[in-house]
Amino acid sequence: MPGLNIVARYAYNDIHFVKTDKGYEGKRPGGPPAHAANLWVNYSFVKGRLNGLGAGFGGNPQMPRRQISGIAFRF
Repeated sequence: MPGLNIVARYAYNDIHFVKTDKGYEGKRPGGPPAHAANLWVNYSFVKGRLNGLGAGFGGNPQMPRRQISGIAFRF
């Protein structure tokens, strides 16, 4: 469909401690979420009086982030 633009992305971050103090190995550090995604959709008219006028929307859902202790928190 002319004028329609859709962008979708997904990322998986497999981050964990490998060599560290006892009790932390294999755990995820605080920071980036394990799963992140986004979706953006916009449309611009390509003909007629509204040619060039457009609108769009989007969002960035993410999984809750966890600290080393395992307590979930959101930004």
